[in-house]
Amino acid sequence: ILLDAHYDHLGKYKTGLRYYPGADDNAAAIAAVLHTANRFITTDNIEQAADRRSILITCFDAEEPPYFNSEHMGVARFCKDFPEIIERIDLAIILDLLAHRMGEGRVPEKFQEILFVVGAEKSGVGPVLDELEYAVENLSPMRIGAHAIPPSGDYVPLQQHDLPYLFMTAGKFNDYHSCFDTAEKLDYPKLEGISNYLTYLLTVLAEADPEIFYYDRLGEDDMATLRTMEDIFARMHDDEHIPRNQNVFDYVQKRFMRGELKTPGKFGNIRDFLRQATEMCKRDGNLSHNERSKIKYLIDVIAKYMH
Repeated sequence: ILLDAHYDHLGKYKTGLRYYPGADDNAAAIAAVLHTANRFITTDNIEQAADRRSILITCFDAEEPPYFNSEHMGVARFCKDFPEIIERIDLAIILDLLAHRMGEGRVPEKFQEILFVVGAEKSGVGPVLDELEYAVENLSPMRIGAHAIPPSGDYVPLQQHDLPYLFMTAGKFNDYHSCFDTAEKLDYPKLEGISNYLTYLLTVLAEADPEIFYYDRLGEDDMATLRTMEDIFARMHDDEHIPRNQNVFDYVQKRFMRGELKTPGKFGNIRDFLRQATEMCKRDGNLSHNERSKIKYLIDVIAKYMH
């Protein structure tokens, strides 16, 4: 099992007058990788380790611009230069943007628990994630289909090599790629919770049935994405302790209804759309292309507001 977080960031601006600390992008994820790895190192013995999959710790560089999503990324070179290692990897877990507070001051506190998990539909690890959904208090891993977000980061070259992967992130945030992505703004309890979750997950995956580790290029699970959308809006809409909570929902609703979707079809409101889309998944297995594009649009609206 490969566990990775890219360690590079933007560094200094070319004039030398700006410095980009990169606390959340991606020092926090590096800390989670090292802390999780240390747990296995300090608790393992030789006999235990021999009976399960090993854990390969990587911290690739050249993930950020100008190398982003190019053949020059560190992970891309790794795939090219070490095919014999790639063949031995059953699953890659990629961490990025983990520990910032999401939409602070505009959304309910329960929103801070969210951790998005992308790519489970491409392999057989979904049931493992479902089993561990409530493993860590105050952490809510939520599955999102890979097709619902733009491809980005260290998982892309692995995906191109048909390697099963999970991409874990809390999404972009207000200080993303700025001089203000600093350590005092990190959510350290959440980061600790993510490390605990990774420990549980790796423990299960290290001894899991080999049959769950495959890559399905056509694998899709719109129902998992819809369940995540429902959960997000429930968190926005149902917390009466946040005076502006209703305004959050109204804001997203208005943006969604005002948007000029590049697909035919109209719907009354977000909740009706999600209900109808869920019924379509139950009937047809997944969404049509038109309905899926609306999910992408809705995710983009939420992301922009949270950003």
